[in-house]
Amino acid sequence: GSLCVDKYEASVWDAATGGAQLSPAGPGGGAPNIVCSTDGSDCGANADNPIYARSEAGFLPAGHISWYQAAQACANVGKRLPTTAEWQMAALGTPPGDGGGCNINAGGTTPSLSGANDATCASPAGAFDMIGNVWEMTAELESATATVGTFPSTDTLIVRSLGDDFSSSSNATTTATFTVAPTGTNGKVGFRCVR
Repeated sequence: GSLCVDKYEASVWDAATGGAQLSPAGPGGGAPNIVCSTDGSDCGANADNPIYARSEAGFLPAGHISWYQAAQACANVGKRLPTTAEWQMAALGTPPGDGGGCNINAGGTTPSLSGANDATCASPAGAFDMIGNVWEMTAELESATATVGTFPSTDTLIVRSLGDDFSSSSNATTTATFTVAPTGTNGKVGFRCVR
């Protein structure tokens, strides 16, 4: 169809090409170092601290990034976050977490490099790590009363993340959800872009 989904979970950089990688996923994640605001207001390509999403094999996916920052990182490369329906369509047919090559390990401490997991963890659409590695944020913001999740009580919106992470149980699936505040960050929550 008309939708193109990135093959790999996004890594975040300070330049569209070359440059330095920012805020890789993980518990400590090598110290989150995205300088722009978690509300995304100064993350644009013409701002003082632009950030860029890239879908490249061999790098840790992004973590410690807010929904607003992720949305801007995608926009800076001419893409956007997928809707929940688009994400589910791209993930359709991904084997469950106990099917082999996905990076899930109850108590696991680190994500894998993009593209490092076995091809048995790719969806028929060719998207890697739709289960495991990092939770992936989708485009919609929802009322905080819509579901239970991890967000400060002062937030009235939440972001849905799908696909489980590197410390999930062996029954991880593409329908698993985790919620965060749109300005919140978590070392196990990342994203991928679409266009």
